[in-house]
Amino acid sequence: MTFLKKMPWGIVAGVAAIIVVFATVAFIALGIILGGVAGQTNEVAGMFDEWYQVLLFVVDIVCGVIMIGSIVLFVLKKLGKFDGKKVTEGKVDGDI
Repeated sequence: MTFLKKMPWGIVAGVAAIIVVFATVAFIALGIILGGVAGQTNEVAGMFDEWYQVLLFVVDIVCGVIMIGSIVLFVLKKLGKFDGKKVTEGKVDGDI
């Protein structure tokens, strides 16, 4: 639990978001460039033909998952869910 409290989740989410943005732009630009080259040479190019295209896509997906998880943990940290205190709800007048 102390790891969750001490980790700077906002920074982790920000770094992951930057990687996601640049990896997505690179993946799309690579597809456009390889498609143009393939068109000029009368060949066909796909989005997952080369190993580096697959690697770029996997990095994009993994960093996206890390970003979402870090945002969730950042919000939970700000709400104080990692304090270790149990919250009990009291009975309100009129409840049965």
